[in-house]
Amino acid sequence: MKKTALFILFNIITFITFSQYFSLSENQSKTCFPKINQKIDTSFVLTHSAHQMIDLSTSVSCNHNGVHYTNSFYRVFDLKNFFNLNSDWSLQEVQIGIAQAVSGTGSEQPLKIITYVMSDYNGEQIIQENLHQKGDTINVTIYNSDAGYIKYMPIIPSVSIPLGNSLVVEIFVPDGTEYNHKLYIGSNDLGQTDNTYIKAPACSVYEPVNVENILYPDMMLVMNIRGAYDAAYPEINNFAIEGQIVETEILNEPDYTVKIIMPADTVLNQLKPEIEIPAGYTISPASGEIIDFSIGPVQYTVTNESSKISQSWMVYVLKAEPDIVGVQIPEQNGQTVIDNNNHSVVVPVPFGTDLTNIAPEITLYQDFNVNPLSEQPQNFSSAPVVYTVSHNTLPLSQAWDISVIEAASDVHSIAEKNITIYPNPVSDFLNISCENYLYSEILSIAGKTLLRSDKNLYNISSLSNGFYIIKIYAEDLIYLSKILKQ
Repeated sequence: MKKTALFILFNIITFITFSQYFSLSENQSKTCFPKINQKIDTSFVLTHSAHQMIDLSTSVSCNHNGVHYTNSFYRVFDLKNFFNLNSDWSLQEVQIGIAQAVSGTGSEQPLKIITYVMSDYNGEQIIQENLHQKGDTINVTIYNSDAGYIKYMPIIPSVSIPLGNSLVVEIFVPDGTEYNHKLYIGSNDLGQTDNTYIKAPACSVYEPVNVENILYPDMMLVMNIRGAYDAAYPEINNFAIEGQIVETEILNEPDYTVKIIMPADTVLNQLKPEIEIPAGYTISPASGEIIDFSIGPVQYTVTNESSKISQSWMVYVLKAEPDIVGVQIPEQNGQTVIDNNNHSVVVPVPFGTDLTNIAPEITLYQDFNVNPLSEQPQNFSSAPVVYTVSHNTLPLSQAWDISVIEAASDVHSIAEKNITIYPNPVSDFLNISCENYLYSEILSIAGKTLLRSDKNLYNISSLSNGFYIIKIYAEDLIYLSKILKQ
């Protein structure tokens, strides 16, 4: 027999008794807001709901005379692209509005929370085959007294969502016809930043669909989620100023500095940085605020407003100088060492390399030139070659000494290995801590060997003040670094 619309349909409750908004009490505003979570932690709330009011007249379910069949309600949280989260994030709590809750057997009825990850969300539909459950199904008890309020439901254990995935939260309302349960999930028509989806097999909706597509555009689900980064610490994800000429250098612990290089003719007193930070954090001064960097570095502080955890960075915005940014030689077998204070560069190459015909590729800042030209062959066999870096239009120039030194293969920076050289700067005795240490050499910036020792304690008091290169030999490897004698 054909079912009639009276028995199976989507109802918007418009009964006179329930046509008003729910409120906390008769003398309070007819608006429900989430309770304030007093716990101090690093978590923060994400939501697509423009308002937390619960309007019973907008709530929809597949039901018979108010007694609900099985209904599933969905929200998609595109954590990376929409909420700008930059790391793995753990869901700790789901908050939903309860519009009506009437148990047919007493004062309570069941509800389930199911969480999924989805790697590809186009903002228009949920493809059920692309949902992969993440975490346990959470059983929740809904009480009649929950009606008109935000229900806070802890997710224990928390569910970690890997970076790049969308989190999908399903509110599963099991069939209540056997017990005459009536449950309507809270909603309003005051705006949302993503769709509300519903699935209800008894009403022939077998896949999650946008409620707008079944002619209920006013149901905008009231749902929030609370969670925290798996490593929840303040960060600056990006710091950019229009016109900068190299990529921003952001250093975290222990330096906490940001460095930006602008063209040499930049006026630094009215710059407007654009800053990206994780969701749930604020930064002061704010992104887009005009700042005067002409008087020196400016302190920026990133704060988690929930936990009050904060971290400050010193931001340096500098004009480009006649510096050498990089030097590369095809034959080199280790890292280039650039000494900006003494305007010198050392490049290691294997033993036996012909130093009379080396053509370094030299990298400069924008609008600068170098003489001799980059990639022009030079003779590095007897002494450093002097390169002069000049600005194309401004009276800025600086002479640089570039040395090419012969070193064994597999030269590494000490930063790559567990090697400690201290103190640095040094005045007399230099300590070397290195596993499988054999011996070391102290070289001038020009590459000349000045001292050699197989001891871990090095006396360099006889050297003049200035920069030197230290070569540390350890079994089959050699490590190259720079030290300052004071």
